[in-house]
Amino acid sequence: MSDYDKNVILRYLDSPSRIAFWTIDEMGVLFAPAAFGFIFEFPIIGIAISVVGYFALKYIKHNIGGGVIRHAIYWYFPSMERNLKKKVKSHIREYIG
Repeated sequence: MSDYDKNVILRYLDSPSRIAFWTIDEMGVLFAPAAFGFIFEFPIIGIAISVVGYFALKYIKHNIGGGVIRHAIYWYFPSMERNLKKKVKSHIREYIG
């Protein structure tokens, strides 16, 4: 095996980490409702919700943009603690000065 075969060249530098075929958020949307469905003995409803949620997330990420979900969480849940060095409060509309 040559040194050329040992090196991996990434196609995209900012590509998200994947587990199998899905990104982490897609995997959560796909498997969490199905797991809750099996736990509460409604497996068909859980699987249906997970499939609809998966395709809705794919639609949002492809057509609207992947960052819109992160921005919506920041805007609608301003009290959630985040590990940011500088954080602007989302509920303040205008700053004076």
